Amino acid sequence: RALAGDHRDIDSALSGRGRIWSAAACMAREHPVNGVGVRRFRQAFAGCDPAPGQPAEWGEGPALHAHQIVLEILSETGALGLLLWLAGAAQAWRAWRYADDAARRQARPAMLALVVTVFPLNTHLAFYSTFWGGLTLMLFALYAGSLLATDRPATEPAPA
Repeated sequence: RALAGDHRDIDSALSGRGRIWSAAACMAREHPVNGVGVRRFRQAFAGCDPAPGQPAEWGEGPALHAHQIVLEILSETGALGLLLWLAGAAQAWRAWRYADDAARRQARPAMLALVVTVFPLNTHLAFYSTFWGGLTLMLFALYAGSLLATDRPATEPAPA
């Protein structure tokens, strides 16, 4: 169906994600600063549904989340939330750049898992859910801990 060329067929092949992404973009436009609120996507969906009253590809009820991390952050936490996410990503990148080779080698598995988890071109589970958000925070803690870990004994003074 995705190769048929009609936007409805593409949306159907994507299990209604085109409709969900349109609603997420609408929420981001209507609430640009701080979004509709964390985990409030399902309540705000009806106000931004581009096809109200039509049956959805996913079945009954509203869409529960944006299924795309950038749109979810924008729609639920707005530009402020996205800027904070980007600042966190910049800090993680900066820590990587200034780490030595041994620390990078130690942190590489966690870094790769974290990059795959938040890669923006994936369709995602709800980030602000207990499972996916918790998993991402655990991976970030593992990344930071393994990047900053040292083999120095606790009594040895840190270099200035």
